[in-house]
Order: sequence, then structure tokens, then C-alpha cells
Amino acid sequence: MEKNSEDRKEVDFFAESRLLRALYANPDYLDDSEITENLFSSQSTKNVYKSLANMKANGTKFSRDSLYQEYAILDLNANDYIVDRVASVTDEDSNVDLKDILAQVRDFRKRREAVAALKKAQKIIENSSRITEDEYNEIEGLVSSSQISLSKVNEKDIKKVMTFKDWFDDYMPNLKARENGKQYFFRNFI
Repeated sequence: MEKNSEDRKEVDFFAESRLLRALYANPDYLDDSEITENLFSSQSTKNVYKSLANMKANGTKFSRDSLYQEYAILDLNANDYIVDRVASVTDEDSNVDLKDILAQVRDFRKRREAVAALKKAQKIIENSSRITEDEYNEIEGLVSSSQISLSKVNEKDIKKVMTFKDWFDDYMPNLKARENGKQYFFRNFI
């Protein structure tokens, strides 16, 4: 089942509004260095983020009206829907795992980048009566960049080089499980 672009925008907005609600419920999260304007995909969500940051910097009490007022300063076409969505904080939003939300936002961002590269490659293919070597190389680069964007890992997810002791401590439970009969199948049925 394929999603259209409106569905993808709604999914992105869901992830970003989840982050904005967490920031609204927990203003101290705005001090986290991982949270920047670049996490957000649309200008409206960027403006809401800037509004929240400005409110915290100015010591403004967080409320729906104060958020809307600050947001209207940055965006003349301020949207009630976005402000209502962010200001509708529940108990769940007050006790969230920020790392989980950031991982979700980054995942959607990677998908957006991959889709954009593939759409550009598709456009080249559709608009060419005969694919030249330069076009082929460009298509290959776009497909490769989409694969790379999907496989990007957060620098914090990269583990340090393990010492022999670390490796041994990590492997021993696996070895004990194998000794006790656990089998690992690698889809090779021969």
C-alpha cells in the first residue's frame, strides 16, 4: 500500500508535533544541544520551535495564548491548528523519552531525504528518451545517496573500539547459550 505525499507530510508532522509537545511540556528540553531548528521539515514547525525558544529565553509562561502570540510574530499566517496541537499536552507528553522522539524525527528526516533523491532520479528517467552515460551516472549517484541517507547512523550510536575484555564479557553469555543448545539459523537450509 503506497502513501501519497500528503500522508507523508502528516506522518512528519506527527513526529515533529510530538517533539514540540514535549518541548512545550518540558521547557528544559530546549537546552538540549541535539534539538535545533534543522530537525524540523516545514517553516511552520520551525517557527513554533523558535517561538518556544524565545518564550523560554524571555521567561514567558507557557500557555496556548502566549505561544500563539509569539508564533504570530514569526509567521503572519499563524495557524491555530498547529498551536492547538502543540498546546494540547497530556500527561503522556510530560513523561516522554526525548531520545525516542529524536530518533523518530531523525528517521522521518532520513526517509524524506531518500524519497527526494529517488524522485529526482525518477524524473530524470521519465524525461529522457534515451539515458546517456552522464544521466546514468547521475541516477546511480542519486540512488546511492538515498541508500546512504537511509543508513546514516547517529554519531552517538557508534560504539568505541572494544577491548578484548569488553568483547569477551559481551560474548560469554552468547557462548554459554550455544553450549546449552541454542542454535542460530542463517537462512541456509542446506
